[in-house]
Amino acid sequence: MFPFLGIARAILALIPDMMFNPLSPRFFLFWLFVLAVSFQYRRIAANERRLFGQVKNRPFPQTVHAVVQGMLAGVAGSFLLVFVGVTFTPGAQFGYLILLAMLLMLVSPRLICLAYAGGLASLSSLAFGFPAVDVAALLAMVAILHLMESLLITLTGFRTATPAFIRTQGREVVGGFSLQRFWPIPFVVLLLGAVPREVVEQGIRMPGWWPLIPVAPRLLEDPDMMFQMLPVIAVMGYGDLAVSRSPVRRSRETGKYLALYSLVLLGLALLGGRHPLFLWPAAVAAIVGHELVIRRGGRAELGRPAWLKSLPGQLTILDVMPGLPADHAGLRTGDVVRTVNAHAVGSRAEFTAALEQAGPVIELGVERPGGPVTVVIAGPIWTDRRLGILLAPEPGDLPQMEIGRPGILAAFVRRLLRGRR
Repeated sequence: MFPFLGIARAILALIPDMMFNPLSPRFFLFWLFVLAVSFQYRRIAANERRLFGQVKNRPFPQTVHAVVQGMLAGVAGSFLLVFVGVTFTPGAQFGYLILLAMLLMLVSPRLICLAYAGGLASLSSLAFGFPAVDVAALLAMVAILHLMESLLITLTGFRTATPAFIRTQGREVVGGFSLQRFWPIPFVVLLLGAVPREVVEQGIRMPGWWPLIPVAPRLLEDPDMMFQMLPVIAVMGYGDLAVSRSPVRRSRETGKYLALYSLVLLGLALLGGRHPLFLWPAAVAAIVGHELVIRRGGRAELGRPAWLKSLPGQLTILDVMPGLPADHAGLRTGDVVRTVNAHAVGSRAEFTAALEQAGPVIELGVERPGGPVTVVIAGPIWTDRRLGILLAPEPGDLPQMEIGRPGILAAFVRRLLRGRR
């Protein structure tokens, strides 16, 4: 029987130690990664302040939530990694994997994902024997990490939704949301190495069917060889757009397809561990499958009818800033403002003028799917910004986002090619 309790105890001892014990060799590295995640949330907040004059997603709470969520995902993922038996040997050349990921990031920031570097490294290892990595274990790790990511995206991917004016494939500027999340993930993998005999005797006994991904028999012939839990730290990121549906529905759809990709890749990696012929399709699936998930979601989202846009003579609320009067009054995304103090408004200019002329009490006539409602707000409030609402774009508004920005290397090549024309 698999020693669930013993493995759980070991994981729950290692991960908090890595995070909170200053004497742990990975303590400072973990908090350096937390600092990097915090920097990303600060960048999001700075962008919101630049666009709207105020911050919707404050960096400190977002960072704290990310650390807690990443720790929980890391514990769950570690258990699955150990259960599958994802094992590496001390000679594994992972430095090349990190270097490849950095080079791919220069082509496009989204290519830093381990799916691309892991898939390319696996294909190179299968074809040329370099780098020296256990392809089945590497691809299984990629699959399980993405399964962890799919869980985080499904449950929390919508939490940092920044409203924005986005240009669709039909060249129309509509209201949407930029979804960006980052998590520091502490987890463990297995390392096979020689240890003192007394340590071997104190280890957890595993069942005969384990590991699911076989290790070379010659490595297990040495009685001093032992599977050891190795703490590892990673940063996961999620970037998406919600244009044709709400951020909650969009993140859950992305999480569903990413989970499907992860399970297919894990199945191929497990088959490849027993039958090496399956390692080739597994390595290809790591790259192509991930690209299909990304492209399917992005193309479909920008090609479908927009969820939020202001029709002529109509003011649709794109978002409501937390803690401001509109939020306290119960206004929400998708509300259509028809009147201000009984005066009809059909454009942003008319709305602003009506607010400037309003007295100490503002009555907004709002249309919702359930019927019209009246929202009363204590004034005076002279602008929609002080009110705390962001209106969906009107005809003629410019987009606020550039979709698919190239990496440094790709941008350099494009400039070089343009210069030769």
